[in-house]
Amino acid sequence: NSGYEFMEQVRPSTGTADQKESMQITARTAAMDGRWPQSPARFQSTSSNLMAASHALATQILCMLERKACPLLEEGTLARAHTLWSDGGQCTLRMLHYPPTEPYDHAAATDKAAKGPRVWRAGPHTDWTTITLLFQRPGGAGLECASNPNAPGGVKDGWVAVDPMEGGI
Repeated sequence: NSGYEFMEQVRPSTGTADQKESMQITARTAAMDGRWPQSPARFQSTSSNLMAASHALATQILCMLERKACPLLEEGTLARAHTLWSDGGQCTLRMLHYPPTEPYDHAAATDKAAKGPRVWRAGPHTDWTTITLLFQRPGGAGLECASNPNAPGGVKDGWVAVDPMEGGI
């Protein structure tokens, strides 16, 4: 599951294709062979540098979490399990572009007659990664996170907007 796609990923939660284009770079031996775009000329090196910097930050976060979440593990176990460009590597960099859409009208959605088809940039899902680092551009609003209704303090159908912050990850 590497390479470029354009409005092809269908999520089980919606049954429709996400309205996005994406480039998924999987840092595993040979996973990107023949899948790197030829232009722009420095795309591969720039993307690889971003992946390396992101991996370094994720490694720091894993080491901090490991002390509390996995105190019986040998120090550095989680970080060693997340490698770049190895045979078993699972680290992934996904670059996503969501074309503009009209904001979803929650009030109109309660009236089934007025509902109409919903356009999903990316339908409801759970990231399958250990850690997700999200880089958003200011002005690129639209991300929402759902509260886990089964967690203490969780809210059923509680979606919260996550607005981009300058320099935030």
